[in-house]
Amino acid sequence: MSFEQPISSLGITGEKNCALADAQHFIRERGAPVIIRLQTESNVTRDRYGSIKKRTSPGDLTFYAFPIIYSPTVKQLEEAGIREITDVLIKTAVMDWNDAGYTMDTLRVIDSIRATVIINNSKYEIKSKQLDSQYSDTFLYIHLGLNRI
Repeated sequence: MSFEQPISSLGITGEKNCALADAQHFIRERGAPVIIRLQTESNVTRDRYGSIKKRTSPGDLTFYAFPIIYSPTVKQLEEAGIREITDVLIKTAVMDWNDAGYTMDTLRVIDSIRATVIINNSKYEIKSKQLDSQYSDTFLYIHLGLNRI
């Protein structure tokens, strides 16, 4: 007995991959580069009391964001699914995150306290995130609500 995927699911997978690539192309074509620096516990050295002694960056990820909205209105935040007031609202492509090695499972649990976003040499912390535009079993975009550090 063969357990191959049915042809219909292969078609959806192909369409999903094309939709992810289209969303990435749209953002890169119109957007501006942003640097995202994610901190993980494995990059933190603690002293014997548990305090942070040294924090190293796992490397900067350069993504594109479009739009970048400074001082977003409550309506703009609500449309993006962000429930907290933030200084900046950006939209990134999920495919950029996938290319950097992050899957849907890891995207759902991004530790927003340990992430820094750099836009035009200004540093922001991720206050809130929201996945947007569901397509099959994935999403096409991630909205990030940022507060200045």
